[in-house]
Amino acid sequence: CAPFLAQAYDVLYYIYPPAVLSGLPIQGTPPYRYLIQSLTIATTYYVRIAAVNSVPVQSIAVSGSPPDNRRWTFPSSVTTNNVLPDPPIAAYLYVISGTSLEVQIQPALRDGQGLGGGAITAYSIDVDTVSTFSTPGRAYPVDVPIASFTLLYPGGPYTYYITGLTTGTPYFVQVKAKTTVGYSRATIATNTLAPTCTSGPPTQVAVSTIAKLTTAPISTAVIQWGAPLALGGLPLRYFHVEWWTAASRAEVQVVELKWTLAPTALSFTLAFGGALSGGIPFDASPANLRNALMNIGGTTTPAALPIGNVQVTRTAINVNQGYQWTVTFVSTLRNLPMLQLSVATTTGGAGIQSRVFEAVAGVAGGATTSPGTPEVQVLTLTHPTAAQAITGFFRASFMGSSWSTYIPATASATFVQNVLQELFTIGRVTVNPITSANFPANTIAWAITFNSIVGNVPALTVDATKLLPATSVARVYDGNNVVLPTGAWCTTLDLVCQAIYTYVRIGEQAVGYGFYDTNVPTVLTYTVTGLTTGTSYYSSVTAANALGLGPRAASFPPSIIPPKQVPSQPTSVTVNVNYGISTQLLGSWSTPRSDGGSSILKYTVEYDTSPAFSTRASQDVWCATANIKAVWRISLTRVNVAQTAAVALGWFKLKLTRSNSITTSDPIPFNAVAMGSDELGAQPAMSLVYCTACATCTDTCDAAKQGLSGSLQYKIQALQDIAGVVVTRSAQQSDGGY
Repeated sequence: CAPFLAQAYDVLYYIYPPAVLSGLPIQGTPPYRYLIQSLTIATTYYVRIAAVNSVPVQSIAVSGSPPDNRRWTFPSSVTTNNVLPDPPIAAYLYVISGTSLEVQIQPALRDGQGLGGGAITAYSIDVDTVSTFSTPGRAYPVDVPIASFTLLYPGGPYTYYITGLTTGTPYFVQVKAKTTVGYSRATIATNTLAPTCTSGPPTQVAVSTIAKLTTAPISTAVIQWGAPLALGGLPLRYFHVEWWTAASRAEVQVVELKWTLAPTALSFTLAFGGALSGGIPFDASPANLRNALMNIGGTTTPAALPIGNVQVTRTAINVNQGYQWTVTFVSTLRNLPMLQLSVATTTGGAGIQSRVFEAVAGVAGGATTSPGTPEVQVLTLTHPTAAQAITGFFRASFMGSSWSTYIPATASATFVQNVLQELFTIGRVTVNPITSANFPANTIAWAITFNSIVGNVPALTVDATKLLPATSVARVYDGNNVVLPTGAWCTTLDLVCQAIYTYVRIGEQAVGYGFYDTNVPTVLTYTVTGLTTGTSYYSSVTAANALGLGPRAASFPPSIIPPKQVPSQPTSVTVNVNYGISTQLLGSWSTPRSDGGSSILKYTVEYDTSPAFSTRASQDVWCATANIKAVWRISLTRVNVAQTAAVALGWFKLKLTRSNSITTSDPIPFNAVAMGSDELGAQPAMSLVYCTACATCTDTCDAAKQGLSGSLQYKIQALQDIAGVVVTRSAQQSDGGY
């Protein structure tokens, strides 16, 4: 104000220019509101209001008092000071576990001090089982410092975890904001919620089978149980009954090449475990495909390589439209990653297609407490900058479930486990933190074992959009989603991946696995049918509620064996005089009603002149199932007595005369191993795996190579119509022979 510049007058008061409100702020139903901002704390301000219509604002007094024609209200005065904060905008509850809840608090922006929420120092959390929050002796309310809360995302809610609660009991929660002035009014969580979890294990699980049955083999068992002691805060829905054996099973994969017009030449390779086979022709014999597989990853020294012993058979597709090689992994007993096929070169042909598929999933066996090897997946949180710490939240989904509640990036393994078990499709899991010297410093990783779901399961789905920094990455390794063209999960230089895959395991379903769901929780017994006599079976029962399956309860005794029995008597027995021969009897009969669970080997026919059979004679009638196998003995010795050196080199052949024909074996090393499972792989020139001549293979397997490689079992089985040969070899004799 120019008249006051450079003057020494006292200012008694100052009138702010009036604020003019029009349009939207004064539409609707009064009273109207206007926020006066940027004032000075502890200062008295006077406020008056005038209404303005179409009459212009103009002076009406020469003296200037009143200054214009507006009619003002009597001034109101107020002194600015800090006031109580506004209550939180909202609060909402989520289940974390059977004894804990999460409350998400959407903070108010007005903290009573004009700092946009910055003046709030704590939130008061009150928890009770009654809406009046009046239960005596409770541990709440508690003031939680603002630093103890984590913002879910910018502008989003704060998260806080309430622990030590009672499973199945509904809780009310109210929240107040706290500043140096005091507490706001309370905001009550919009939902009342009870902590819940999967139910406990059933009680008194027992399994039994009958000891004797004359009408059929014993192939049943009865499982009984009682209700669980803990229901997880939810009603029971049904019981899940499982049974299985501890047997192992070989993986079977099928390598397929097919065409509409046969090529004149084609070579392909197979990869496994990060290594590549030699070239294989499109019409490779089973022996030579086996040879190529068992030499994958070989060095100059013969050894038992990762792929182990395999058996291969070949079948034609539509006579002349391709081949399928069925590969059985005999020694590597587990669920394996797929062989990787690559067509290297082709000449001619049309419509050429190739693939590898799994025909039978491998099973390691030996599991007695669960039906197979549980799947293990690894979840990692990473950031490209190793020095950048990862914070924020992520959430997970599994097999079509809804999203879990948000999980802090820094959560403990127990916290992650509890949250995952709230997904109804997952049942029970075990979560363990994993570390490795090869991990970048900021890597967070958990190994997740799926205890309830049997077999190979799909990967967890993870939403990482709330992780910080935003460029953080969440990844799930499930054992079969990242096999490289080399057949390996990781490259040789990727030490992080290799460390992770020491934990990952593809889930396996036990041999002989079966299950039954009772549909209702009142059924407490089940009869298992279709069991194999003489086989040991394990069983368990699991209770299920709305959150899925709880922990298994093993049966007592731990296993049962449906017993084998002697067969029942033969049926339809008749005896007559052999027509035309008065001194002979002709008997006939049919099979017994029950073979006792074991194939009939023979029938014994007894006859006597007395019904007491005191001077009986008998005759055994043998069945085809009791054939006696031939045993051949092959000896290799030094016959030249003048020769003192031990046999150290050479080969021999065997000739087989059968059905008026003679076949000769390939050259057999003098020191051939007994069985195909004893053969050792290596680079082709040094390999000891059985092979046959193959001009278009990388390993051509000429006569010299044949005389140095292959087991006696495979050499003999290559002869006409010979299969199922079992060979044992003695220790080497002093003369070098066997």
